[in-house]
Amino acid sequence: MGTGAGPANIWELMMMLAYEGWYLQIGLVVLLSSFILFYKRRKKV
Repeated sequence: MGTGAGPANIWELMMMLAYEGWYLQIGLVVLLSSFILFYKRRKKV
């Protein structure tokens, strides 16, 4: 991909994850969904 430089923005980060493989995408989805569920649960209480 790049020459050792980190992603400039969210879009480049998403593209990097897409190139890395489907398992990273699944991990990202699980992480996001668990974070949202935790946030909603904390808001109710």
